[in-house]
Parts: sequence; structure tokens; C-alpha cells
Amino acid sequence: MSKGRRKFVVRIDDERKLLFKGKKKSVEEVSKRRKGKIIMKLLFDDNEETEVMLSYTKATLPYNKKEYNLVIVYGLSEARPMKLLTNIEIKNKEDVIKVARLYLSRWKIEEYFRGKKQEYEFENMRVRTLESMNNLNMMLTIHLGHIAILAEKINKNILAIKIIYESKSLRRKSIVWLSQIARGIKNILAYAHEGIKSWQDIKIKVHNKQLQLKL
Repeated sequence: MSKGRRKFVVRIDDERKLLFKGKKKSVEEVSKRRKGKIIMKLLFDDNEETEVMLSYTKATLPYNKKEYNLVIVYGLSEARPMKLLTNIEIKNKEDVIKVARLYLSRWKIEEYFRGKKQEYEFENMRVRTLESMNNLNMMLTIHLGHIAILAEKINKNILAIKIIYESKSLRRKSIVWLSQIARGIKNILAYAHEGIKSWQDIKIKVHNKQLQLKL
């Protein structure tokens, strides 16, 4: 990305080693020593606004000796802050907030693909042809579109509320609802031992037998 002279914002692992003032340190070590002083407000749903704290520092990649900006976001997770590496120029706190928002705008897309793989085990589906794989992908995409519609009705629609309750999640409030809704639907359908036969009268069409002429 650097060779292509394109601007980027990427999430970086805690164990990654960077150069800070000429000394090699892990990203986790640096994030623990800094304190978030820049406030950014996020709207997680229609009724809740949450504040997260941001911090940033200069960092150099050891292999190419180029200087980048490391943005640290505190408050999104209780376990550890989120670390972002970017080559976007930062001059003030508005630039720091811009970098964080750029990455968070992609967060839901990443959660979509992660949910697709983890909740539905899409990578473990076995078919023989590319056409079959495309058909499965299309059906799953349509289903996830329905989930997105349900997510827009969180705390407003009784069905969405019941599905979240049945997900048995420890945290009832979430930034992305895809996994919780998918898990809730799975838990509800686990009670259906007879499939849809007990819910809907399905007529079985009997094929006409071929006419026979006895001689």
C-alpha cells in the first residue's frame, strides 16, 4: 500500500513491533503507556450515545523505516483498546477522529463477513460446482439482508427483541447485531424437531401413474 502511494487505515496486532523514537517496542506496550485525551462520540443505536477516547503517536515500521501514525481507540472493548496504523497526515484532533471513523465505517462490513463464516460456517459448506457455491452464497446473502432489516428494529419490534433474548448473549447491547440475531434464530429453530411440517400443512403431490393397456 505504501508503494502504491495510497492512503490507508489498517488494524494492527498487539504483538507487532514498531520503532518509537528509535527503540523497538510492541504496540501493546505503547498503548498501555498512553492515555486517551481526545473525545469521540459514537451513536450505537437510536437512543444511546457513547464516548470513546482516542490517542495517537508517531511510529516507524522497522523493515522500511517509514514513519506512520498509530491511533489508539479506548472504550470500544473492555478487554483492550483498538490500534490503527495509517499513513494519513494528522495535524490536530479532528484528523485523529477522522482516521478512527474511517476504520469504523468498514467495521460493519468486516463483521458481516466474520458472521458469515463463523455463525453460518460458510467456508465449511461442501458443493461440487461453482454454480452451487454461488447459489448458496446468494441465499445466505438474502437471509443476512433480512437480519439487517431486523437489526433496524431492535428495541422497537417484539420479534427482534425475542430473537436477541433467545441468543443468550451476555451483553444485550451490541455495536453489530448480526451475530446475536443469527445465534438467536438458531436457538429458536433448535426446538423444531419436525421441521416445518408441524407449522404448515404441506400437500404432497402424487404423480399420476402411467396408463397401461393390458392385452
